[in-house]
Amino acid sequence: MIYLDLDDFFIKIFPDIREVTYDDNPKKLYYENCKDGISQLDCVLSLIKNDDYYPSFIKKASYLFVTISTGHYFPNGNKRLALFSLAYFLALNECKWKDNSVEEYSVFLKKYFPNYKLSPKNFKTTTGWALYNFNKAINFKIPEKDFKYNFNKIKKITEKYLKIILDIKDKY
Repeated sequence: MIYLDLDDFFIKIFPDIREVTYDDNPKKLYYENCKDGISQLDCVLSLIKNDDYYPSFIKKASYLFVTISTGHYFPNGNKRLALFSLAYFLALNECKWKDNSVEEYSVFLKKYFPNYKLSPKNFKTTTGWALYNFNKAINFKIPEKDFKYNFNKIKKITEKYLKIILDIKDKY
């Protein structure tokens, strides 16, 4: 298994995010300037290497994604950073995407996040649409009395989602 390290973020991930950022705000995201966020990110990257906590590839990928997406380590761009981190981690480990339909993804998302309104389907790929909606759904805020998912539950749901979208055939 190949792991991400901070150099991957400084050399590839952060610059790639800046290259594709389409925010109305002309200020680009400079994650590198947030020392606390970098320190927390480094801890996440260390933890996923621990097989006692995360014994499988899916558990490691889920932890990486959910922690960065929901952890709010940086002032802005955490969900975007989570998507790029997951994509790079999967690519490093030569994972392939399944060719699922929007309907298949929609059924899963509606089952686990019934209050989340799916975004329009105007993405270049179905997988891109599915990842975008999942990332938004796990961060969707609903009234506390109705919220039944804690961090561990969201990780478990993410593991199920990754098994639906990835073709890894027990690779790890």
